[in-house]
Amino acid sequence: MLVNDTFVRTFLQNVDPIGQQLKVYDDVPKTIIGVVASARQWGLDREPSPEVYFPIYDSFVNELVIVAKTRIAPALAVEPLRRLLREAAPDLPVTAVRTMEQVVSEGNTMRRFFTAVMLWAAPPWLALARWRTSTNTRVPSRGSRMIRSISPPPRPGVR
Repeated sequence: MLVNDTFVRTFLQNVDPIGQQLKVYDDVPKTIIGVVASARQWGLDREPSPEVYFPIYDSFVNELVIVAKTRIAPALAVEPLRRLLREAAPDLPVTAVRTMEQVVSEGNTMRRFFTAVMLWAAPPWLALARWRTSTNTRVPSRGSRMIRSISPPPRPGVR
C-alpha cells in the first residue's frame, strides 16, 4: 500500500515508512511500499489528512478516483490515459473525466452560493438596523420587563 506524507508525519515520525507493516480495516498486515505527496481531498481550505492507498483490486470502496498530472493540455491526455487504464484494468469503466480546474470550481460552488446569498441579504438587514438606530425609540430591555413582572402588585390603599 501507499501512504501520503501527512500519514508519515502523523504516525511514523523518525521511522523509515518503507517496509513497515500496518493493519488497516482488517487483521491482515499490509506493507507500505511507497510514500506519495499529500492532496487536499476535502477542499482547498482544509489541511491534508493522513491517507492510505490500496491497489485497485484490494480496495473496499466502489468508487475509484485517479488523478494524473500532465505536462500537456489535459484534453490531449484523456485518450492516452483511458487506453492505459483499459490495458491495466479492462473491467473498470472510466467515467467523469475532468480537469483539476473543473474539480476545484465544483468544490467552490457552495461557498460561492452562500457568498451570493450574504451579498443579496446583507443590504436590507443593514438598512433595517440603521433605520432602527436612527429612530431613537427605546424599547425596554427584556430584563426590565422581567423585573416588573416579579415585583408584587400594589395593595389597595397602600402607597
